Amino acid sequence: MSHEKPQTESPDSARTSWASHELAALALTVVLAVWVVAQWGAAVQPQQDTARDEKRAQTLTDLRAVDKEDLNSFGVVDEENKLYRIPILYAMTNVVAVYKKEGASSVIADRKPTPLQLGKKLFTTKICFTCHQTDPAVPAPAGDALRAPKFIGDFWGKEREVLDGVGGPVIKVTLDEAYFKESVKTPDAKLVKGALLPMPPLALPLTENEIEALMIYVKSLSKQMEEK
Repeated sequence: MSHEKPQTESPDSARTSWASHELAALALTVVLAVWVVAQWGAAVQPQQDTARDEKRAQTLTDLRAVDKEDLNSFGVVDEENKLYRIPILYAMTNVVAVYKKEGASSVIADRKPTPLQLGKKLFTTKICFTCHQTDPAVPAPAGDALRAPKFIGDFWGKEREVLDGVGGPVIKVTLDEAYFKESVKTPDAKLVKGALLPMPPLALPLTENEIEALMIYVKSLSKQMEEK
């Protein structure tokens, strides 16, 4: 009696069988993906919002029209105490031309501050605010300690008692232009009664125009208080 050995599948044939199954599964996946896209792909695509696009286009058109209207409007220029009415676009063109020709410094330098603006700037840069209080709510850093005069309330043109020179006799003076200019130029000429020290001389003396501007600013503080 003969015994036959059972036939077994070779490794190569098994490998071929698995490859066939993998290819079949891949093909099925591709077919399924194509079918899903065909069925629902259009539904998930971003839809074009025609109304929104038209609204944006109209808004852009309106903004351009406003810009054009503004650029074609007119502004007023003060030139040697004469007022000129010129198109804003023309003025901008001139500024750009000057900037390109002479640089930005020349354009900025032409904008001279008014005497009041210059005086206010000097009051800060020359640290006058350190001793002289101008706002009732903001004390001067050294004002109370030195008992320096305050520029608050109705003070301009008013009479005050001062020492005629440090250690000199008490006299009465009026806070006017002459007294103010003297106080800036020669601080120790007169000392306000009650103040501990005269105002120290400035490291860099002011010009006559600067003293005038500073006086205009200080005088305006009294005027502002009167108007309030």
